[in-house]
Amino acid sequence: MIDGSILLVVAVGHLCLAVLAVNVFHGLGVPEGTPARVVKGLCLGFLTSISLVLMGLFLALPWGDWPTIARAYTLLCLLIGLVGLPLVTLARLRRRLPAGVSGHSRSVDLTDSVARADLIGTAWDSFWLRLPGNQAFHLTLTDWQIERSGLPRPLDGLRILHLTDLHLTRAYSDRFFDSMVAQAEAFDADLVAFTGDLIDDSELLDRVGPLLGRFRGRYGQFAILGNHDYRTDAPGAFVALRSAGYTVIEGAWRLIEADDGARVAIGGTSNPWGPLPDPAAMPEADVRILLSHSPDPLAWAARQGIDLMLSGHTHGGQYRLPVIGSVLLPSRYSRRYDCGFFRRNETLLFVSRGIAAQHPLRVNCPAEISRLTLRASSRVAPPASSRAPARAMTVQGPG
Repeated sequence: MIDGSILLVVAVGHLCLAVLAVNVFHGLGVPEGTPARVVKGLCLGFLTSISLVLMGLFLALPWGDWPTIARAYTLLCLLIGLVGLPLVTLARLRRRLPAGVSGHSRSVDLTDSVARADLIGTAWDSFWLRLPGNQAFHLTLTDWQIERSGLPRPLDGLRILHLTDLHLTRAYSDRFFDSMVAQAEAFDADLVAFTGDLIDDSELLDRVGPLLGRFRGRYGQFAILGNHDYRTDAPGAFVALRSAGYTVIEGAWRLIEADDGARVAIGGTSNPWGPLPDPAAMPEADVRILLSHSPDPLAWAARQGIDLMLSGHTHGGQYRLPVIGSVLLPSRYSRRYDCGFFRRNETLLFVSRGIAAQHPLRVNCPAEISRLTLRASSRVAPPASSRAPARAMTVQGPG
């Protein structure tokens, strides 16, 4: 028989592998509906079978009589529980902001000004919002400053309001969404970016205009879809966003010509559920921004020379354990890009925890709305690119 403490470590390692499998599956972009349900059922059945087989071996046979493959898997789980998880946890705890990024934030509790009952909707799963410790009504507003070398003078101070993962659902009341989104009105912005997962209930599409239509950027409002939009009603989400004044750049690029000929290229994708923009079609620009619902295309963005990538999708994990942090994240990279800033080569990625969620439960993971301001990294910034004519801002390309 195996010692109980070793059994516990093996169980932890097995759980880590199960979490990895679940996270990676949910980041693969398997078509929603029956295909996703079938594959998910097979995966969960396989993981359950492994658990039952291991438990049976622990109870029935001495270690020496185990099949070779079972002993190899158990040793792998033991290694992950003893070494892998502690090392990963230590590395995550030591993570710091990338160089050139700073900011300040303030926390808002919606229940300070609105009765909790008025924020809760009528759906069956709204009971989660009544649980003690649920931080779904807590919001962090953060103002980030991002230094970038070679930033043209006209773009020094470019402000981007980042909104994501609205998840319109009846679990929350209309008052919740109004109160949450109203907090962002304190942020003036030159660009407004919405990075997907607009709806979980197509009958609430009429709420998009009043909620998101209140935001206007000097250089426009841009949006992409998310996997929940494709699952629920992608054409309806597209129309609702356009009606609210947003240019939907799903799988496309747009060129913004700012003051004194400065140029910003902005592209969008909900990959792997939607198309990536064609790299060959990316306009020449002084700053290249990518709106990506998932953080997973970071390596692709780095190869294209993207300067700033804005994402959501992960919700920061929604349920974050003390020390361990996030656990369940729908990403091919599992917990790697859960929330915050990450850098790959010259590409800076920001992953927001978002506003709401289909399953309305947050633990140690409040909602988030951010404004990101680009700053020249030196006092003397270069002049704008001579490729663009000096004129007032225009957005090129169809809406």
